[in-house]
Amino acid sequence: MIHGNSTMPIEHLEIAVVNDGKTLRAKLHHPLEAGTYRVQYRAVGPDNHPMTGDFSFTVR
Repeated sequence: MIHGNSTMPIEHLEIAVVNDGKTLRAKLHHPLEAGTYRVQYRAVGPDNHPMTGDFSFTVR
C-alpha cells in the first residue's frame, strides 16, 4: 500500500475469499492513519493469466 510517497507493507490482517471466489476481503487489525492511500494488486485468473490494477482511497 502506498501512503503519500512511502510504501508500507500490510501486516496483521485477516483475509477471506467470498462471493464464490470473486471477492477478496482484507480486514486490518489496526485503523489506518488519515491520508490518501493507493492499493496495488496482482491476481492470477483461472487461465493462469496475471491481472494487475490499483485503486486509491482516502481516510479522514
